[in-house]
Amino acid sequence: MFKKENYGLKKFFSPMMTLGLLFLLFPTFSLYDLFPDVVGWILIYIALSEFSEFNEDIFALKKLTYYLSAISGARFILGVLMLDRINSKASSDTNLFMLLVTAFSVCEIICIVMYSKHLFDGLEYLAARNDGEASFGAITNARSITSFFLIARVVLTLIPELFPLFQLEAEINIENYDWLMSIFNLKNTTMLLCMVLSLILGIYWLSQISKTFRDIRKNSTLMTRLGERYKSEIKDNTKYYTLTRTRLACSFIGAGCVLYFNLVVDFKYYMPHFVGTLLIFLGFFLIRKLYSESLTKLLPILAAVQGVVYFYRFRFADYFSYGLSLAESYHEAPTEAKLTMAIVGVVYICASLMVVLIVYRELKHFCDVMTDKDATTLFFMPRLLSIMSVLLSGAMIIYMPIRKYIVETEAIVTVAWIVLTFVLLSKVRNEVRYKIIMQ
Repeated sequence: MFKKENYGLKKFFSPMMTLGLLFLLFPTFSLYDLFPDVVGWILIYIALSEFSEFNEDIFALKKLTYYLSAISGARFILGVLMLDRINSKASSDTNLFMLLVTAFSVCEIICIVMYSKHLFDGLEYLAARNDGEASFGAITNARSITSFFLIARVVLTLIPELFPLFQLEAEINIENYDWLMSIFNLKNTTMLLCMVLSLILGIYWLSQISKTFRDIRKNSTLMTRLGERYKSEIKDNTKYYTLTRTRLACSFIGAGCVLYFNLVVDFKYYMPHFVGTLLIFLGFFLIRKLYSESLTKLLPILAAVQGVVYFYRFRFADYFSYGLSLAESYHEAPTEAKLTMAIVGVVYICASLMVVLIVYRELKHFCDVMTDKDATTLFFMPRLLSIMSVLLSGAMIIYMPIRKYIVETEAIVTVAWIVLTFVLLSKVRNEVRYKIIMQ
């Protein structure tokens, strides 16, 4: 068995990996992911991230983690929005659930197949290059059982959501209406059985995959060799420090921007923008030694201002009557409350505009310093869309009834801004990586 002091791999197949696998063990309930897969995928990637520079397959897992996290996050948000329709018998509701779950399932299966391939190809490569041929059998076994379980888990989630097909057929085939509807009414029972079967398969998978990882860790030749390489090529390598900090910073900044998307349920805004600002600040804090930042120190102050706005909007939502329209509820609110809300909206616009302007100014400064390139054109559209998103969001705070007319535009602009920002962050990260590698 390898000695602890002879290897610096603190995260590799650590309890963090086991915890990540545990999140994937539990089945999903239609659109409702009670144990968010996003947490599991992130923990698994972190547990493997120490080898991202050793192998391109493991490096590619980060992008796939983004995709799988986005699927899990979208499922969670839609699940919250559609919570009141869970027991609906209306064809429109059941068909919508069927469509959404099917779309998520197809996307998830594609990503899972790619994830499994990259993960185990990468582990086989590491074993082959580091005297770990004895672990090939364990890795092959882990590949088979992981692919089978993760795909089976998605399929078992999908099966109950296809039962509305029987309802649709019953509306067309009147002669067999009672028989077809009796099958449709078995949806909840089938869902329960599928969840139990998925849980049983998951427990077996977790036990086997944990055993496989323990066997790999017991391969002293492989782990000692990997530990030596990690220390000499990564841990004591300033290039690796720069790349790691840049990637983490881009991830935090991107996650912070995502929290600027407005999720509204019962007139209450649930996305905490101030938390997004703090994540952005943390991203810049990670790369503070790589360039001389100037304005990022203002971000915690702006986050505090946004926090006040966030909690006041929750209080203001208490004035709304759910039996009335948005405009009627707003006009029945006290005048002083509406005036205060308008002031709060202006404060939000000012604080959030400063945040997004600081983000793109400092990000461009970082890019200029690290790559010696003028990237002004790359920042134009994300900056413009971020300003538009803030102004539209602020308008809905200042005068709530306007939400009816601009909510779709605000959502489209915000999504476009977030997507272009992720593209921009990816380009910045890749440019820095290329410059560092070529030095």
